[in-house]
Amino acid sequence: MTEVRYAPGTLRVVVAGRGVAVLGDGTTDAATLAIRDRLVAGEGFGAVVDVLAAGGSLSALPAFVVVVDEDDVWRVSARGDLSATVTTSSGTETVDGTTASTWSERSIRDVSRLEIGDAGSTILPITDGVVLASAVVVSARAFDRESPAVAAPEHPAPADSYRPVEPVQPHSVDEVLDVAHEPADEVRGPELPPADPELPPAVPALPAAEEGMLIDSIPPFIRGAALPVRPAPVVAKKPTASAPAVPAAPLDDVEATTVIGRGERDVVAEPAPTPALPADTGAPAPGDHDGETLSLEQARRLRAGGGLPVPPPAPAIPPVPPPPPTGPIGRLRLSTGQVVPLDRTVIIGRRPKSARASGADLPHLIGVDSPQQDISRNHVEVRAEGDSILAVDLQTTNGTTLRRQGSAPTRLHPGEATMLVPGDVLDLGDGVTVLVEALS
Repeated sequence: MTEVRYAPGTLRVVVAGRGVAVLGDGTTDAATLAIRDRLVAGEGFGAVVDVLAAGGSLSALPAFVVVVDEDDVWRVSARGDLSATVTTSSGTETVDGTTASTWSERSIRDVSRLEIGDAGSTILPITDGVVLASAVVVSARAFDRESPAVAAPEHPAPADSYRPVEPVQPHSVDEVLDVAHEPADEVRGPELPPADPELPPAVPALPAAEEGMLIDSIPPFIRGAALPVRPAPVVAKKPTASAPAVPAAPLDDVEATTVIGRGERDVVAEPAPTPALPADTGAPAPGDHDGETLSLEQARRLRAGGGLPVPPPAPAIPPVPPPPPTGPIGRLRLSTGQVVPLDRTVIIGRRPKSARASGADLPHLIGVDSPQQDISRNHVEVRAEGDSILAVDLQTTNGTTLRRQGSAPTRLHPGEATMLVPGDVLDLGDGVTVLVEALS
């Protein structure tokens, strides 16, 4: 399905992310590519103005039309001799850049179609990129980049995969026992080359333990305490033909001598006795170099008796202030049908302009018609500070009237901020009013 269509021409058209930018004469290639990168990154109209105004003033900006989808609300801005015709469920509206000294801006809901230039000649589709065009048409689903899920094709199983399995025939107990007692076939592995008889074995064989052997001591790691190192026992060897036989130790005292084997086996000499531990002489324990170290219990007793000073209480930690609110805290509904979120400063007037060109401080500029010239070029400024909404009359000729339910109408003091609450109405003149609403 075609989302954005265009007719070839000379205007630079950038389609990326959730935005479309139509740029007039005087836009450089570097600025065009930078705008595309900003739109791909998800940035909005403020980023486009930052790129176009880099190194210059607002009066030097080229003509443009920028469309950004901001959560079901299309933000349409136009400057110079370019304009956009927006079709909604309630009718058609034109955003014309010639009516403002900087640019005209609208936030529009329920958009079904937006046209820039001669819509009858838009024949070529574009999804993402930069083209040269004379006209552009953006449909209502132009910013829906999600593709429908494609169901995986079902592959039929081969016919032979459903063959019935032959059941296993039962056997008697005798048949099973006969099969179990049959000798198994001898399985032979690959023949290995004979071992070299001249090579000694890598590890000498250890004598196997025999029944009747006794253990003469408990290993230190089992006792959990360090034991003194004992000297190696003296082992009496068996008599040989060249040496006289050594008489075996008497076996009448089992506690004095440990027997390792039976019969004529080697006998281990009596082990050396374990040295006695030194008696407690009252000397400082290891780690207490001067004998003056206090235990925790001694320190508590001294502190209770006034022997140790009590440390001062820790200073109170001040409470952490709550984080400032994020996002808009309200919105403005104009009698012209426009709805503007209070996510930044809003300037309303006959031909509003702002000297600030930074994306973070760029205000909403809302232009309104004033046939009787009752509304000034820059008439009123509305901004959010923390959780409060403030309105400032910008030194206008005819003033701004505040209408609050239950109170008499009052005029704002020029240049002074006045706090507003949801339900307040600002009367600018020529039938143009601004209603302050809270976010539901």
